[in-house]
Amino acid sequence: MTMKKNYIMTKISGILCVGLTAMLLAGCSLDEENLSAISTDQEWSTAEGFEKLLNSCYVPLVRVVYGQAEDTYIFESESGTDIWQDPVNGGTNGNFSKCIRYQDMGPSVYMFYEAYQGFYATLNNCNAVIEYASKVNGIEEAKLKELTAEAYFLRAHCLFNIVEYYGGKYLPTTPTTEALTSLPCSSINEFYDVILSDLKIAMADLPVKQDITGHAFKAAAYHLYAKACLTYASYTDGKCGATPISADEQKRLWTEALNATDELINNASQYNVKLYQNIEEVFDETRQTQRLCSLSLTHL
Repeated sequence: MTMKKNYIMTKISGILCVGLTAMLLAGCSLDEENLSAISTDQEWSTAEGFEKLLNSCYVPLVRVVYGQAEDTYIFESESGTDIWQDPVNGGTNGNFSKCIRYQDMGPSVYMFYEAYQGFYATLNNCNAVIEYASKVNGIEEAKLKELTAEAYFLRAHCLFNIVEYYGGKYLPTTPTTEALTSLPCSSINEFYDVILSDLKIAMADLPVKQDITGHAFKAAAYHLYAKACLTYASYTDGKCGATPISADEQKRLWTEALNATDELINNASQYNVKLYQNIEEVFDETRQTQRLCSLSLTHL
């Protein structure tokens, strides 16, 4: 009986193995089915889907770069200055101490690559918004221009920070839809061509006020445009991999920056901005008000 039982169990096990193998082989050849029946093209081409896509542009900035998680970019750009002090004696506060004290600071310090990834995540979403702006239905043309201008502003913001903190890196202007096997680098000049072009669109099309607190508005575009012009105007020596700009181009950029700042200063009430009388007020938290774009000539 025992031999017969073992024979039966062995036979059953063999049948199960064959059956499982057949199922696995069949599973490998199954086609995927979108059960929601809604493709990316369909979703992002609707008014609701398009606005969700635009909102997603802000998520990496709020979560990774500036806001609710670890503020990696702010810490990366300011640590090591007299703004920050290491509260832990002996420099044992992990990556924070490394940045503040400039000790063992390198690519392995996550502040550097998290902020980098955060900017590129926003950049990719912005590229998708800009691409789908010509495909979306159900949004009035004026409103569509305002929404798309937010993406242009955020793309310029990301590119400006990428090129100034990391140099001439990958410069995508269309959304990434598949794995990349190589990342060609672009020059600093190519970055600024896109940055300044995007900001001109943002200055023209962004609304003066936003219904959603924290979303980009017109004054911010003028501010960043002036800052970008002045920064790019400094690339006259051919360093950092940039092609030197000419003296005439430098003067043109200075003039563009002056015009942008004059526009804000001379029409401050229209844009709901103010120019502080002294630099201390810029850092006075008690004077900050909601939706106030503060400008200082020392920032520009």
